Amino acid sequence: MPNDPFVDVGDLPSLGPLRYLDVRDQTAFDAAHAPGAMRVPLDEWDAVAKAVDGGFAKAAYWDNALGALGIAPTVTAVAYDSGGMTNAARVWFILQYYGLKAVILNGGWPVLASATGLPPAAAASSGGFRAVPGSGFGWAGRPGDFAGSARRSRACIRYADARGVHRRGRA
Repeated sequence: MPNDPFVDVGDLPSLGPLRYLDVRDQTAFDAAHAPGAMRVPLDEWDAVAKAVDGGFAKAAYWDNALGALGIAPTVTAVAYDSGGMTNAARVWFILQYYGLKAVILNGGWPVLASATGLPPAAAASSGGFRAVPGSGFGWAGRPGDFAGSARRSRACIRYADARGVHRRGRA
């Protein structure tokens, strides 16, 4: 699993403290979600990531956005969506970019909804998160580092798309 961002629901107990991140729309989240889950405002995140004056280098925004989810470097974030894994993969990519541990739940909410004996969500971190662009994936200081400009921020999203993280999953 070290290089595979996808996990099955049966793998969750082995991941240590977890924070469930629901990447579905507000209506779906309100109808039902994993115990202790936080909803990720992906449309807002996309807009900031693609903005000329923002992007992934806008650390203050990402400090607040990621801190509001109550995640910390000591907890594994489990991103899930409606099952297509496209949106969960985008969240996984952003979390990884800022050095946070994250996985994508294979099958998303449909699998999670039918699961029993789920590990409880870790308590929300209140220590405040400090976003360091490029601190994940070993990118910091590398040629082609994506931190630093809106153009590079948009390239970060295209990188995820090119790698097919939104289309890949285990059968």
